[in-house]
Amino acid sequence: MPYTLARKHSFTLLMAHILTGSTAPPAIIASWPAPNYVDPETRGSGLIVLSILLIIITSIIIAIRIYTRLRITRAFGFDDAFAIIAYILGVALSTLVIIGNKYYYSGRHVWDIPPALFVPHRQYIWWGELLYILSTTSIKISVLLFYRRLSISFTKGLKRATWIGLAANLVYLCIFTVWLCLLCHPLNAYWDLYKPGWKQQPAQQLNPASCLAENISLPVSSALSALTDLYATLVPLVLVMTIQKPPKQKIPLYALFSVGFLVVIFATLRAIYTYKLLNVNYDFTWILYDCWIYAELELQFAIIAASAPALRPLFNRATSAAHKRGKRVSRVFQRPSTNNAADAGPQICLVEHHKKEGGKEGKGEVVSQTTSRPVESLDPSAASASPRSWAQRPVSADRILEHGSRRIDNPHLTV
Repeated sequence: MPYTLARKHSFTLLMAHILTGSTAPPAIIASWPAPNYVDPETRGSGLIVLSILLIIITSIIIAIRIYTRLRITRAFGFDDAFAIIAYILGVALSTLVIIGNKYYYSGRHVWDIPPALFVPHRQYIWWGELLYILSTTSIKISVLLFYRRLSISFTKGLKRATWIGLAANLVYLCIFTVWLCLLCHPLNAYWDLYKPGWKQQPAQQLNPASCLAENISLPVSSALSALTDLYATLVPLVLVMTIQKPPKQKIPLYALFSVGFLVVIFATLRAIYTYKLLNVNYDFTWILYDCWIYAELELQFAIIAASAPALRPLFNRATSAAHKRGKRVSRVFQRPSTNNAADAGPQICLVEHHKKEGGKEGKGEVVSQTTSRPVESLDPSAASASPRSWAQRPVSADRILEHGSRRIDNPHLTV
């Protein structure tokens, strides 16, 4: 190997050693091949495609959520505000991931990264970690605030559980944001260490820069993020368990809130790959590709799962409107009854009328028949004579999801 190429190879390996957090054993570094800047092996553009696709999906979901909360339920709250903040930060993170994959070569082997890109690559890593912490914490706070809106009429223990979750996420946010800012002293040393001759500057000779090791703190941060995801998923499932209804009627709510387990799986995989990146494989930029994939899936699926309950009122309205249109069409083709028309007075044709025979409430056979009823019997004042008032009727789970910001004192729920 010519002297200049050998010297360049040694410098590249030195920079790659620093890029991996200065934890790679010398034997592993020595086993790395010579850099290939012309036609290197890459992971492809799958990360870019995934990021764009997730941005499109979450943009549609968030737009529908905002419309539903502003125009249908008219119950826009702090949970919606934090969801929007998480979405904006998520778009910024996805954009940064796309730029990093395209221009800073995430998905290449660490020894194939040109030394000129080490400084911007480290800047991109630092901002990506910050956006990840801010965005994932924001969406978990949004989820827990939504549970607070639902748990107004439930036990004090569940209320405390949501407050504990909120406090834990705020502590996580503060600790790891501060840690990220204090990772190097001064902070710009996190990326300026890769500038040739930067350590030889007079200021650095008088006050040398120092950085903390990342091989423990980053995996711990990822593991705690997965743990808080699991907590935010379990809280609503415990809430559903307290509902005094048959298990069959709880299945839709269990299915709705169990989407969060997908987020937990993605966060766990990210934590595993982060540990592998810094303590096992050391091929930083190659494994970083996997870390960004699971970070994107964790965040964007968290936004989708957090918005799913808020979309149910729009879905219910759409299905109700379709049902009403079908009934109107049926009425057009239904012939009115002419039996005893002169004696019964003004008539109205009803497509289907259900009545119970047997005399006792809850017994007898339900008979479905087409009848004609006098218009006078549809007087709105007749509703007040019903022995079962609205206050005595069970509150549906859909109504709880649609009007979460309003106090509902009836603890009985139906799905």
